Amino acid sequence: MGSRFFLRNFILFGLLASSNMQIPVGELENSLDSEMPYLLEVTYFLGTIFGLQSVTIFSGCINISHTIQRSLMDRYIPVNTVGSNLQPAKYHKLANANIRIVLFSGLDDPIFSTLNATKSRYSDNMYILVYATPNTNKSVEMDFIEEVFALLWNMSIDCTFLMVHGEFKMEIWNYFYLEKIQKFKVVRSNTFLESIRNSNFKFVLHVIDDSPSLFWYNSSEQADVTGGGNISVSGPIGLFIINFMRHLNMTTEIVPVPGRQTSKYENYQHTDNFKFGNATYIVGTAVLKYSPMVLHSRTCLLVANHRMVPLSRFLDRLISPGVFRLTFLSSVGVFVIKFFSHRPRLFLVALFGTFRFFFGIPLPNNVLERLPMVDRWIEVFIFLLVNILLSSNISITSSALTTGFYETPIRNVETMRASGLQIMTADPTIPQAFKDNFMPSSLADLVVLVDEPTYLHHVITLNNSYVYVVQSHNWEVFRLYQQQMTKHQFEIGGEELCSKWRILGLPLNPKSPFRFMLNNFFYRVIESGLGKRWLHVGFKKFCDVNNLNKLPVDSTIWKPLSIEFFSNFIRVYILGLVLATLTFVGELVQNRYRRRN
Repeated sequence: MGSRFFLRNFILFGLLASSNMQIPVGELENSLDSEMPYLLEVTYFLGTIFGLQSVTIFSGCINISHTIQRSLMDRYIPVNTVGSNLQPAKYHKLANANIRIVLFSGLDDPIFSTLNATKSRYSDNMYILVYATPNTNKSVEMDFIEEVFALLWNMSIDCTFLMVHGEFKMEIWNYFYLEKIQKFKVVRSNTFLESIRNSNFKFVLHVIDDSPSLFWYNSSEQADVTGGGNISVSGPIGLFIINFMRHLNMTTEIVPVPGRQTSKYENYQHTDNFKFGNATYIVGTAVLKYSPMVLHSRTCLLVANHRMVPLSRFLDRLISPGVFRLTFLSSVGVFVIKFFSHRPRLFLVALFGTFRFFFGIPLPNNVLERLPMVDRWIEVFIFLLVNILLSSNISITSSALTTGFYETPIRNVETMRASGLQIMTADPTIPQAFKDNFMPSSLADLVVLVDEPTYLHHVITLNNSYVYVVQSHNWEVFRLYQQQMTKHQFEIGGEELCSKWRILGLPLNPKSPFRFMLNNFFYRVIESGLGKRWLHVGFKKFCDVNNLNKLPVDSTIWKPLSIEFFSNFIRVYILGLVLATLTFVGELVQNRYRRRN
């Protein structure tokens, strides 16, 4: 008969059931023994939702716990029994029970003291309280039920069923806290939500900009959730909350909070004129007594993935300093030899001969034969080494100019300082984070604080002249900005350039009745893959709001050098021809002047 007393699903904790599922309450005999099948069936049913891995029975003055224990152990379920005289040192051994059954005879039952001493603050454990009334022929007063719930609330126990005798049948009561105890009888799956809706409470959603993971914009797209409001929210976090409200078929008022989310995650205090408030910004879970949604994030440096060396620095970056020193010393030696091995000793002749030698311009054979012996040795033997070095340098330089010559990747603090780049941020708390060694303190002198538009402009233009500070959960979204590029321009730096991982959560009001359901909804979203879809949808909305509909694409890297690249060399060639012509004209004039004289 007990099986027809219950629904097969219950929506209270996570909305796991659909709207047509119910929990009918059946009639029971007015004896305590007849409550056991009823209690056991409730326990088994809740075990299908929470996972019935173990059960703890709290019983001080009622000696029926062994009956329950034997019945549960018949189904191979570990059972712990707790009396009112349990030593505090043993409390931690009972903290992993998913379902806890509490048998009590009144508000003064000592078992409540034992229950209050256990680790249960905002616990996910399910509590089933059974009131063993001394008079089974009399229904329990409503005031007594409210006193029990008030006692449980003070002990931070709000995930509970209270089983009491009604006038003709056993009843299940539950409660939630909104300004005061809101108790209701569990008769249908939607009793909980109906009780909230009938109370006409004003639900408020505070939103702090944390683009692109969360942002608000002026639009009535979400009027079905906001009740006709002209403000909507987007981003993966914003869409998560909005779809959660749609899942509940509830409405909320979106209240934008001035400012922007910073790296110092603080709990925002909601205003007193609202009865109840939630928020979609994120905070460290250590700040919260209860945080229903968690994600992993850390502060990192965003560095250029492929940063090309500018042409002005090709020689000093492409050729090692040792080559320059060797070339200089060799030039001095060649110049000295050419200057002292010829008569007359002309400075310009020796200088041009040295330039010709290191540019790899060979001499005609008849000219070579007329050179002094030491000059021949230089031209024949050392010239071979000069040609090898010159050819290799030309090959390396040509390849670098054609395919690109890149800076050393930034992977740690050492390469970051060697890059010579500054660190740009729009978050005013970041400089202090470097000073406090939350980020590498050795890089604190490189941090530059700018306004938000300037920061965004540099990032969306993919300006690799700076290194940027980002939160990893935001970069997870914004990296879609590079989705059309074969080689992404930016990437997260190495482990040394990131802070430690932090667990972040949404600051849901501890008095919110939704804290039971948001966790389950979050895990269902993860399992269904909706989170990835919201990530793309939220980023598309971010692009629309910020007019970023044209995403960057790869510039062609493998290409031949254009004629414009050689323009400077052509100008030098033309200048040389002009100087040679002027010299020729000057010599003609000089020769004619000499003949006349």
